[in-house]
Amino acid sequence: MKKTISILLAVIMMLSLSTASFAGSSEVEIDKEYTMTIDTYKTLLLNVPEDGVYKLSASIDNSTGDFNMAAISVEINEENVSNLFLCYLNTEEEVDFPIDVNILSNEDYFVAGKDANVTVVLENCQDYFEEEIPAPTVTFTITKVDNLPEIRMNGSYSFSGESAYFILKPTEDGIYNLNSTLPCDDVSVMDSDGNIEYSYFDSESSLDFSFIVEAGKLYCIYLACFDEDIAEFSFNVTDATKIAIEEIELGDFYVVSGNMDWNYPIIRPYGACYNFDELEVSVDNEEIATAEYDPEDGSIVVYGNRPGKTTLTVTEPVSGVSTTVEVKVVSRIADFFSNLFYNIVFRIMMLIDRILGGTIVF
Repeated sequence: MKKTISILLAVIMMLSLSTASFAGSSEVEIDKEYTMTIDTYKTLLLNVPEDGVYKLSASIDNSTGDFNMAAISVEINEENVSNLFLCYLNTEEEVDFPIDVNILSNEDYFVAGKDANVTVVLENCQDYFEEEIPAPTVTFTITKVDNLPEIRMNGSYSFSGESAYFILKPTEDGIYNLNSTLPCDDVSVMDSDGNIEYSYFDSESSLDFSFIVEAGKLYCIYLACFDEDIAEFSFNVTDATKIAIEEIELGDFYVVSGNMDWNYPIIRPYGACYNFDELEVSVDNEEIATAEYDPEDGSIVVYGNRPGKTTLTVTEPVSGVSTTVEVKVVSRIADFFSNLFYNIVFRIMMLIDRILGGTIVF
């Protein structure tokens, strides 16, 4: 059990690790296979011959020892664009673990430009464990991918299986929108400079994702749909500048007098996210509260001036779409007793739930 917990902690730390560059780098080339034993870290310079999409494939040697872990990543201009995790655990015991601990091979795609500063970083995971583990031996290759389907503006596309990669070669600057009536679990767009834009909607929503492109750049698009009932995922590519804002979604504000509260408005449909520059906010009674919109992070901040209730209106000036929510400002002592009452009620509900055998839905 101790080793299982150690593995879990190591995985969490590795997945959140921001790899660094180290001295003594060697150079590796496309289409060549390399096998290396990793004592600590190895940083390798990758010679990219031309702009393109590349695939990183790696495997770990499990012929010696009963346990080992390794990580291999790709950085472009010091930005992490690809991560692979490799692990094996040879044991006859049943292991209660949230992921498959035997990941003997793995692969991932990334985009790289000819003039980009590309490095490959291999990591030994010994630092994450108290017990001694052998230095892992990893074999990897990086190959150029020329068979990915290309998408274009106003086209319709589909794929079978859980996920797929596509390329985009825009001839003009613009804003592209990927949309579907089907739910999408994940979508991301990577360019040859190492920039990655990820989806920000939940997996229950239908696909509606917009992103900015520059003419002459190469983009790699990743889409994933893990719904077993969907045999083929289909989507459309449209001009996001033509998507009109229909609704602004925003929750009510609860502010302690003298403090502030903030919330993030959601523009619907999601694809219209680039079709406004700045939202306008106004409070009906500014003696109770004042508010401002922060265009840097897209939040609305409300400052509580004195106890009372008022309303806040958010307006998108181009379309004229607006929404109004309630702002409640309370004193510190009222907030204290409100929290105390909530905690008491919650504990009583938990006790009743325990008596009833867990039938209450919170």
